[in-house]
Amino acid sequence: MQQAKSNAFVDWLYSKFQKLLDYKYFDNFTGLISLLNPIVVGLQLIAVLRADNVEAVSLSMWSCFIVLQLTFGFVGLKAKNLGMIISMSLSVLISMSVIITTLLKL
Repeated sequence: MQQAKSNAFVDWLYSKFQKLLDYKYFDNFTGLISLLNPIVVGLQLIAVLRADNVEAVSLSMWSCFIVLQLTFGFVGLKAKNLGMIISMSLSVLISMSVIITTLLKL
C-alpha cells in the first residue's frame, strides 16, 4: 500500500516537471552541471592548502559530504550515468584530500 502511494506521488511530481525533464537537452545540461561539484570542492581544497589556520574546517561536515557523494555515485551507477559516476568519484577523492590536508595541518 505504501509503495502505491509513493509511486502516485512520484507520478504527480513528474507530471508537474515533465516539460523540463523531457526537454531535448536536459541530460546534456545536467551532465554539465554535475561537473560543477568537483570544481567547487576542488576550490575548497585549494583554500585549505593555502590556509595557515584550518581550525574552522568542519571535518564532520566533509565526512557527510563524502557519504552524500558516495550515495549519488551509486545512484549514477544504478542509472548507468557515467558522468555522474565520474563527477561523484572525483568529488569523493577531493573531499578526502580536504580531510587529510586539514588533519595534517591541525
